Amino acid sequence: MQRWRSNLSAFTASAVLLTLVLTIWSSAAAPAGAAETLTYLDLIGRLTDLEHLATLPETGEKCAQWSSWDRRSKYDEASGRYIDWDANGDGGGIIRREGDELVFAEMEGPGVIWRIWSALPKEGHVKIYLDGAAEPAVDLSFIGYFNRENEPFTYPALVHEAARGQNCYVPIPFQKSCKITAQGDWGAYYHFTYTTYPKGTILPTFTRELSQAEKDALAKADEILSGCGPFAPPQPDETIATHHLSSSGGGVCTIGNMEGPGAIKTLRLRLDPPAEPEDRETLREWTIQIRWDGERSPSVWAPLGDFFGTAAGANVYHSLPCGLTEDGWWYSHWFMPFASGYEITLVNDGDRPRKVHLEVVTVPLQGNARRLGRFHAKWHRDALLPEDPERRKIDWTMLKTRGPGRFCGVMLHVWNPRGGWWGEGDEKFFVDGEVFPSTFGTGSEDYFGYAWCDPALFENAYHNQTISMGNRGHISVNRWHITDNVPFQKSFEAAIEKYYPNDRPTLYAATAYWYQAAGQSDPYKPVGVEERTGYWTPIEAFKVKGALEGENLKVMAHSAGNAAPQDMYGFGPDWSGDTHLWWTDARPGATLDLAVPVEKTGVYRLTMQLTKAVDYGIAQFYLDGRKLGGPIDLYNDGVVATGERDMGLHELSAGEHVLRIEIVGANDKAVKSYMVGLDYVKLEEAAPAFYLPEDADYTILDSVADSVRFTIERTLVEYKGNLSSKSSFVDKDGNIMGWHDFGNLEGPGWAANAVGGAYELHAYGRRHRDPTLHRKALSILDHVLTAGFIDYETGFITGYRETTTDRFCLNYQHKDNWFCPGSMAKIAYQLLLFSDVVAEPRKSRMRQVAVKTAQWIDANVKSTPNGWYPRRCKPNGEHHPQNAYGDGDILFEKSGDSLFILQLYTALTQRNLADYTETVREKIKVFIDAGGIFGSINHDTYDEHECVAYAVAFRVLREAASLLKDQRVGAFAYERCLAGLDRFKMAEDRNGVRTKGLLYMEDSWDTAYLWENAEASLAYLEAYRDTGNTAYLLDGLTILRAISKHHQRDTGFLTEGVDWNNHVGRQHHFDNAEFGAIQYTEPFLNNLHIVEPTLLAVELGVATGAATAP
Repeated sequence: MQRWRSNLSAFTASAVLLTLVLTIWSSAAAPAGAAETLTYLDLIGRLTDLEHLATLPETGEKCAQWSSWDRRSKYDEASGRYIDWDANGDGGGIIRREGDELVFAEMEGPGVIWRIWSALPKEGHVKIYLDGAAEPAVDLSFIGYFNRENEPFTYPALVHEAARGQNCYVPIPFQKSCKITAQGDWGAYYHFTYTTYPKGTILPTFTRELSQAEKDALAKADEILSGCGPFAPPQPDETIATHHLSSSGGGVCTIGNMEGPGAIKTLRLRLDPPAEPEDRETLREWTIQIRWDGERSPSVWAPLGDFFGTAAGANVYHSLPCGLTEDGWWYSHWFMPFASGYEITLVNDGDRPRKVHLEVVTVPLQGNARRLGRFHAKWHRDALLPEDPERRKIDWTMLKTRGPGRFCGVMLHVWNPRGGWWGEGDEKFFVDGEVFPSTFGTGSEDYFGYAWCDPALFENAYHNQTISMGNRGHISVNRWHITDNVPFQKSFEAAIEKYYPNDRPTLYAATAYWYQAAGQSDPYKPVGVEERTGYWTPIEAFKVKGALEGENLKVMAHSAGNAAPQDMYGFGPDWSGDTHLWWTDARPGATLDLAVPVEKTGVYRLTMQLTKAVDYGIAQFYLDGRKLGGPIDLYNDGVVATGERDMGLHELSAGEHVLRIEIVGANDKAVKSYMVGLDYVKLEEAAPAFYLPEDADYTILDSVADSVRFTIERTLVEYKGNLSSKSSFVDKDGNIMGWHDFGNLEGPGWAANAVGGAYELHAYGRRHRDPTLHRKALSILDHVLTAGFIDYETGFITGYRETTTDRFCLNYQHKDNWFCPGSMAKIAYQLLLFSDVVAEPRKSRMRQVAVKTAQWIDANVKSTPNGWYPRRCKPNGEHHPQNAYGDGDILFEKSGDSLFILQLYTALTQRNLADYTETVREKIKVFIDAGGIFGSINHDTYDEHECVAYAVAFRVLREAASLLKDQRVGAFAYERCLAGLDRFKMAEDRNGVRTKGLLYMEDSWDTAYLWENAEASLAYLEAYRDTGNTAYLLDGLTILRAISKHHQRDTGFLTEGVDWNNHVGRQHHFDNAEFGAIQYTEPFLNNLHIVEPTLLAVELGVATGAATAP
């Protein structure tokens, strides 16, 4: 084979024109051929045959499509009007139902199905019946057409997924008829694109059992389609002409060849454009135009990059007819016949000189050139839009021309600076004067072979997404109709619906590719450079400052459905960035995990904005596995933004955190699509003044371990075969504080707290699976049960034993003249609570005591005049209205200590051991009617507002609300009791004492007692567990962290409290300091009471650190 090359010298300076004209006149046209006989091998050949596209269609050859388009769209012949022309429910349209089968398509032969597409094929079967057969030629699950598991649908170039769209290009021929049905859960969205041929054409009936030759041919086609590039297989008598050209701004380079008849088989071009993004302007400034056979108006005119199938800029991709290689070769393999010659003109409308290397590959024509169409490719923006007003609202014309000819594809460039889903519109092809299109699609991305607005780039022989910018900015997609080209005899119009208006702006530009009879012109004229460039100015949509846009959050995992950006511009101005993250196709129980980045460790207020609509679900949100409040109902009759929702305060470390969305249901009024829209998430630093961060060197887990260590190593002694505390009060070395009232007392009473301490030791041992701690805790418990504190006949509990005399007494003054019934109830409650985690016979014994203690109190302790319980009683239950020193007690009927009676009654009722429901109801009413009763629980202080009384009141009313099923009681617990703790918070250190993060005891007692703080922490953490309100969580953790700062790490000693105003006297402070920590502690009350809230923090997954049990 002889080749020749023509090397043309370069041109510079201004417009220079070079024309080389060689003319060979073609012979007269030959008559049309007879009806064809096409074998399956012939049809396989069409998969890669670009030359055949130039053959003008015979009368009777048609291409159409069955799809699931929304059947509400209609043309009313009587009125001549288009009805619901923008209907968009395109997922499930069918022809009809036949029993339990849906009819998708019916075609009369002879014909070929060339393309099958779906966005959501599932396991339900799709059956293809051919030529009247009773049994289907193909019967597969719909996904089986696409998953490459079923012959012959196994060739990757023909059967593939592209950005979540499923495509199958294996030809399925039929001679007489084709019927397609579906059964079961087949999925949603379908296309079946097919060609029918003139009567008399002979086609085979498809069978999945192909011959070896047919399999080999499909494999060869797959190989060719998988290796698309600039160099097509050479043909005999192929000629390559090479041209080195250059042009200054405004320059024109023209290359002509008048040696027809022939055809351009390949164009290869290299240009030296600037780097991205300047190349976008340059490739629109340069245009290519081609004239055939001396015609005056070019049949080909387009900006340079657009002609080769992509815009804006140089976007590498490879397809069968055209593409751009990694090393800068633009190529076109469109077959371009001519009778007498061609003329190629390159125009540089820019202001900078550029160099071009152009190769033109031509072949001689066999046969009559007049039987072949001339290749056309035209670029436009908004040209020839429909005249009909209903159509003009939605249909955007890609191509409108006259025939005969063949439509072979389109490249669509979209400028979409606001983002969101631009491509909701369906393609519609009107052939030969149709008023209703014979091709009616289901969405723009569906037409281009992908799905679900997916911005992922893809390349294939027949369809490509070459740039997308996340659907915000430039998008370029193309679709080549090689086998499924659309023949027309008289006229052709290809439209695609455009939902976003130009003034948004969302702007389309298309390059259409088709063949048309020789001598016919098309209506498209060249477009000036001012319309081709400069219109893609970025638009800054309104954005909430500091927002993490939902559509930009990384999807870490999802159990079902699809999450993608959706443009909200059309619904109003309330969405940040005009876009939200749209989660679709999920069901109740499905979860979506999103990554929320945090730059630095701190406390943040989390807010978010969501979308509500008629088809949205109810969603539960979580952050790092913790609920963010309760479920949120996203139903609304209309699309609205929720406004910014406060999701609480959160302590977050630097790095990625997981925001989980779980669909939990839908409103009864909602369409059950269960969708969710997340506009944005916002994190604002908002550490409360009260807040303390965790000390990584000494966490709350280290703190509680030290408390346990101090108690078991320094404060336990043996007593009659069991363990007891040395004393209610000890110093930092565990020595008895004999001079103190509590110094030589031990037992289950208030400050001694033997049952509560044993319970917390046992809980800590359970957590760490430590049998030694278990044994010690149970030994302390057995000491209480056996030493003589409990009268098992009556249920009366004596609180104390003098360690020096072995004498039992009722109060901390070592006397028997009074006791506190609330404190006795507390001991019984602790026994009941402890009974839940111990085995028999202890369990029954402890519950028996709790029942009898409650009975004794109920029978013997009478109400005070205000309806409450007395603070102190005589041993027989009569009122003792004096304080510990014999004066009148101002808190006689105002002490929070009596709350423990209600705590006992409630717990017994909840366990079905007694029924005190009405008593609890009555006393809770007294409490609430009084505005709350918060007087001192401590036996030797006298203030109407003690912080621990508020904490205990919250915990008691919280349980009572559950028992009584009374929301009013629950509301009071939160709004009056828990909220009342705010008054005691210290947001700063005082007089050099570390008080920040602690609660002071009372208005009249300038000291922070740590056991009271531990009780408040427990209240806050229980509130967080119930509500998910992270402000409660931060308060609970802050208190524990503040407590930890007062541990002496060498011994584990935790001070009873801190005094910043010399309230208790410097003689009680370490080193006789004026202000500071108190030098003694209650080992079972103060030292151990941090165990319960700390373990709750561990249970909630909010405690950090790795401390182990001592």
